[in-house]
Amino acid sequence: MTDSATPSVVVAEVRESKTHASPPPAAGLDDISSSQLRPAADQGDRGSAIVDSISASYSGPPGMGASQAMGQSRAPKKLGKDFMNQFDVPNSKAEAKKIGLAAALEGEPDEREELAELFQANKIVDKDDLYRSMSKMYLEFEKIRGSPKAASKEEEKENAKIIHDYGLLLKAIDTKQQAEAMFREAYERRKKIGADLEDEMDTDTLQSYMDLGIQLSRLGNITESSSILYDVIAIREKSLGSDHPDCLAAIVHVGNLEINVKKFPEARATLEKIITRAGETRDKKMEIIYLAAKHNIGMTYYHERNWTEAATLFEETYKARSEIVGPWHPDTGRSLYYLAHCKSFLEDFEGAEQAALESIRARKCSLGVGHVDVCNSYSMYAGIVRRGGKKEEAEFCYERAYEGLKESLGADAVETLEIQHQLGATCRNLKRYRKAQDLLTEVVKLREMVLGIYDLDAMRSLHLLGLVLKQRRLDEDAIEALEKCYTNRLKILGPNSKDTIDTKNLLAQLGVVKEEADNTKKKSTFCGCGAP
Repeated sequence: MTDSATPSVVVAEVRESKTHASPPPAAGLDDISSSQLRPAADQGDRGSAIVDSISASYSGPPGMGASQAMGQSRAPKKLGKDFMNQFDVPNSKAEAKKIGLAAALEGEPDEREELAELFQANKIVDKDDLYRSMSKMYLEFEKIRGSPKAASKEEEKENAKIIHDYGLLLKAIDTKQQAEAMFREAYERRKKIGADLEDEMDTDTLQSYMDLGIQLSRLGNITESSSILYDVIAIREKSLGSDHPDCLAAIVHVGNLEINVKKFPEARATLEKIITRAGETRDKKMEIIYLAAKHNIGMTYYHERNWTEAATLFEETYKARSEIVGPWHPDTGRSLYYLAHCKSFLEDFEGAEQAALESIRARKCSLGVGHVDVCNSYSMYAGIVRRGGKKEEAEFCYERAYEGLKESLGADAVETLEIQHQLGATCRNLKRYRKAQDLLTEVVKLREMVLGIYDLDAMRSLHLLGLVLKQRRLDEDAIEALEKCYTNRLKILGPNSKDTIDTKNLLAQLGVVKEEADNTKKKSTFCGCGAP
């Protein structure tokens, strides 16, 4: 995951609560945004004041907007206000104004650079603010499309800048293809301007080139992405030196690329270069790069299931980030999130619960209640406390995660359906069978529609629905669901699979005895089932 968390990463984070396996390599990775590294002098007077004040004083929560109303459901009476309030932080409109965020949100078009940088660094948190700013930028973009060729080089530079900044905003809402198209167009325009001025790779052109490479990596175009990123490193090493922050930032992205293709030892070697080159004495820019590299080294151990090494690095980066960028920053929340996972895997459940709670608070402050990363943290916390027997607390947190993901990603998104399944399972544990039945019936319907009837998750939900129907003494409905599940599991998994046997045994409890044919000699050639 980059500094701005993306839904593609969210798939992994949410599904982590189900499988207890490492998410896809892209999850949880830190990228270095240009806004984090650009010197104040390059931003203009007003932009410098806004961005620097946020970076320096981001120790409190920014403003909570309209989207934060979502998920603010009442806690069950058994839990009380104290339980619900532990997830909350002080209200913030006044604090948002102090750090200059309100001024940026209400800014005119000439402040688009600050808006883009704030988005890129995950500082703008309210959904309404985001789409309002997107609308402003889109109107400017359409003006460029509809206008004749710019009369001067300065106007052409400004147009290329608008396109690049629009790409940053598209990146912030994870519209990958559109963002890639904007970065490519900005790069081509800037390159043409530079060619006319006999400077094809100035700072702006190189930034668009690198952002294009990063976006291509997110789209899975590893070949072109790696070619671009290595070009960027070579150019920056030649012009700036191998120890320059901009050069090290590009190396972070190469390390991320290696993690994405599961070359974990190679990624560690790449990222260790940054640790070495950053040196003992680091300014704030270098410290941000250093901590990103350290976090991502932790991710390599995480994917290799070396929970102890990973936990050590995540704890170190969490503490350092709390000091450098503040306890409520998205980066701090990300390190806490993965620290909680590792502690859970190491069976330090008390430590995992505390880290998960802090990740909720940090992400909620910086990203807003409805953000997918906040939903992931709620889901992880729910899984931890449910394992400890706190079923009501788990239900409350799964409910928040479910409502947030349904709003953010849609009711039929894979991530939403997994949390809905977990919520249904928790309701069953609480003997709220009718609510569990309603939730699971919808999950089965949507999973079969989206993923197919032979998807492993669809069959898992169907089995659980059959169990709930059995517990409600709706035996005919239970038998219908379980027979369908058994037939599908037998076809895909075979008669000796634990899942198939579980469904068969449940049917036997309802008086249905299954005598399957000997399918062991003939292996199924079916390959369309979904991964768990």
